[in-house]
Amino acid sequence: MLGNKSLKEALYLKVTVTEGKKTIKQGRWLTSKSWVLQWLQLQSILNGAPIQNVRDTGNTLRTPNLNSGNGQYCTVLGGAGSTTDGIVLGSNNTAPTTSDFVINTLIAQGVGAGQLQYAAGSTGFAAIVGANVDYDMIRSMTNGSGGDVIVREIAIYGLFVYAGPVNGRFCLVRDVVADITVANGQTITITYKRRTTV
Repeated sequence: MLGNKSLKEALYLKVTVTEGKKTIKQGRWLTSKSWVLQWLQLQSILNGAPIQNVRDTGNTLRTPNLNSGNGQYCTVLGGAGSTTDGIVLGSNNTAPTTSDFVINTLIAQGVGAGQLQYAAGSTGFAAIVGANVDYDMIRSMTNGSGGDVIVREIAIYGLFVYAGPVNGRFCLVRDVVADITVANGQTITITYKRRTTV
């Protein structure tokens, strides 16, 4: 370590379950421990490292292209109804590893049994909060399946251009949490907070 202080960077996770205006579950902030390989590969490429192949969510190696005239560079919003980018949920509690490249058992978009309706994700601006710089990523999913849906894993999928204007889908984070029951008519909201502390 150089100097007397080190920059701290962390990713935090909070889960909230609501039904109408009623809060069913207000989770506390948890430390995400599950940044995976693709996250640092893509970050290093953005920072000028040599281009390397990165495994996408379909288990195919892709070569990111920073010289494309269009496309996305690590966009994590997720459009309404999309489970190929943004914050996504799953039902498997297999322990995460740094080599994970996809959520283990995706909870699909829809109103069928075991499905959730994915809203569009949102992000805020990075902002100074006391001694920290914070940046939030938020997405909500509503259960209209008629039964309970159990959430056990949470991931962030990012878009990154690789072939001309074609965007690849890459898993950046995969966390496993204790069972969260989302009953019919309830909404689960996931907030990831990226924080640096000087």
